[in-house]
Amino acid sequence: MMTESGLVFDFSDCGTAARFDEITANGMKLVDFVVESEECLYFLEVKNYQHPNAPLENREKDLKMLTSTVDEKPSAYALEMGMKIKDSLLKKYMSGYEFTKPVKYLLFIYFGTISPIRPH
Repeated sequence: MMTESGLVFDFSDCGTAARFDEITANGMKLVDFVVESEECLYFLEVKNYQHPNAPLENREKDLKMLTSTVDEKPSAYALEMGMKIKDSLLKKYMSGYEFTKPVKYLLFIYFGTISPIRPH
């Protein structure tokens, strides 16, 4: 069992799972978890907008990313997630991993509302 943003994940039937964003990354942006099954390698990113202990500035930053656009097309959030995928692939490759399976990226978003929760 592993916890991220107040959510608990049980990977016991999924293969080999590890926290990935705790690895020293020298400024790289990494996904939260890497799970390897017999069929593929999963990169998992978790966003919990209902976590009561999330700093307000993080919620506001994520809200700004979620709602930003360039020429009426979503931009900042997709770019942020794209950097995490790219950096995670590079970090895994630099560790000596041989990519012989498909890689799938899963983004878990938990929110009831996207707006930042302000303290009372």
